[in-house]
Amino acid sequence: MEKVIFELIGMVKRFIWRDLIYFLGGLCVAFSFMVMVESENPNMIFDDITKAGFMAQLLFIGLCYVLGYCVQDTCSWIGLVTTAYNTQPSRFTRWLYKRFERRDWGLPQERSAQETDTDWKNRIRAELDKADSFICKWEDSDPRRHEHERIIGFMQIGTTIGPCLIVSAILLTIGGGGWDALRFTFPVSVVGVLLVLLSRIKVLQYTRFVAKATE
Repeated sequence: MEKVIFELIGMVKRFIWRDLIYFLGGLCVAFSFMVMVESENPNMIFDDITKAGFMAQLLFIGLCYVLGYCVQDTCSWIGLVTTAYNTQPSRFTRWLYKRFERRDWGLPQERSAQETDTDWKNRIRAELDKADSFICKWEDSDPRRHEHERIIGFMQIGTTIGPCLIVSAILLTIGGGGWDALRFTFPVSVVGVLLVLLSRIKVLQYTRFVAKATE
């Protein structure tokens, strides 16, 4: 019984951590949009939220969550970020990985001479899916489980917060008077771009970690 309780607590903690990232990303976008609309008196936005009733505030929290999720998945759809396995990264992404990890990118599964690119990619994807289901059986006390969750958490920060900061910078630039607002929005957009780039490294780390899970 005690083991089941600890597993439930660990599951709740993982979901809260990931949902919090969606909320924070959506909060940046929501506030930026409201500042764009009320550019002459942005303080009124915060006053309206603090004075709103509980149900209105709860609705606002839910809206921020949906916005964060929407921005991440839209950016995944257009190819800016991804949370899927990346078995064939671009040369630039491999360079980022090498600079970060101080080693070349590679998977433990080798490609045979008879395999085509499509066959090898399909085989690796099947092995990764199998390894991912194997990881789900690890107990919460297993240090490998903590490393797995840590990589996913940082990857999600990059794939969610990064695009949300870029969107927020665009909205604030539009609502803040164009070029005059760049003193603030340019650093925000730079941080967003850096998070997007770091997320690509985390995707490769995640792919490699899962690939080595059954070793």
